Amino acid sequence: MVRKSTFAAGPEKFFRNSIGMEFVLVPAGEFTMGRDEGGDEDERPSRSVELPAYYVSVSEVTNAQYEEYEPLRKSERTEFSDLDASPVVDLSWREAAEFCRWLGKKEGYAYRLPNEKEWEKAARGTDGRTYPWGDAKPVEGRDYKCNYAQGKSKEAWKRDGFARIP
Repeated sequence: MVRKSTFAAGPEKFFRNSIGMEFVLVPAGEFTMGRDEGGDEDERPSRSVELPAYYVSVSEVTNAQYEEYEPLRKSERTEFSDLDASPVVDLSWREAAEFCRWLGKKEGYAYRLPNEKEWEKAARGTDGRTYPWGDAKPVEGRDYKCNYAQGKSKEAWKRDGFARIP
């Protein structure tokens, strides 16, 4: 999720909002989007993209955070996302956008979902990393602080230390 803001007094590099979401400033500037080899065809060729500064949330919206907006959602938790701190799952784009609008009214800032360019810059960084942690392929057993696995089996998803399947 992105928070737009005017930077009258200079941007904060990091902040936490009233429902506990943490945001980091992605600075204005160029980054390389896409790739020249590998990946999907629509990712090629790589190209230079310029973006203004923006904030992006450090992690997904949790069940507890979303349920401040829609308390009845608690009854829709799944076995793979049943904890307060688990990411909220099975939302439509429209539901996520409505949450952003609600949060914007509550906070007095414009919140919205990131577009493709913003998402890629935040995930890859300005140095064009393949993965958020760098260019090295994931190593089994290493904690990447994210739920990452090859394949869909429950066992594959447990290897990173997070037993939940997205």
